Amino acid sequence: QAQKQMQAAMAQMTPEQRAQMQQMMGGQTPGAPAAGAAGTQAGTPQVEMKDLGTTESVAGHSCRDMQMVMNGRTLSSLCITDSLASFGIPAADMKTLELMRANMQKLGSRMGPMAQGMSAMMGKGFTLKSTHQVMEDYKRVSVTDTFKSVSNAGLAGSLFEIPAGYTQTTMQEMMQQGHP
Repeated sequence: QAQKQMQAAMAQMTPEQRAQMQQMMGGQTPGAPAAGAAGTQAGTPQVEMKDLGTTESVAGHSCRDMQMVMNGRTLSSLCITDSLASFGIPAADMKTLELMRANMQKLGSRMGPMAQGMSAMMGKGFTLKSTHQVMEDYKRVSVTDTFKSVSNAGLAGSLFEIPAGYTQTTMQEMMQQGHP
């Protein structure tokens, strides 16, 4: 159903918007068959994690350098740690974090081949640094997100309130030309 919504939204885009969307998706059109590797289902994106064999330190914590690759194209470079023991996160919070990850994996496993591949990799540690490409004004821009620290300070309940003026938008509405 999500693929059908994406195809309908793509049909209403300008050629420039379609090209931008295809570029963001590794040159593939949503719902179109992909050149699958031998023994894979046609149209199924092949997502894998490559261990680069190097390590680095992010905010004083050691992590392994990895790449997330889809159909042979690098989507992002990551630095992943296998253990959060040195972060001082309380055991109850760690259980909550592990439950959240397990639920995200379960959700991803139900969302199609690409999400299934990505959710299968979620069990491979915690990302401390991620570098990926985004499109801004039809140009590729590199963005790096880096872990800085852990805080046990409480959060205000107002952070979880739905903002005034919030409206729900479908994927099709979001992909239409002129949508904010």
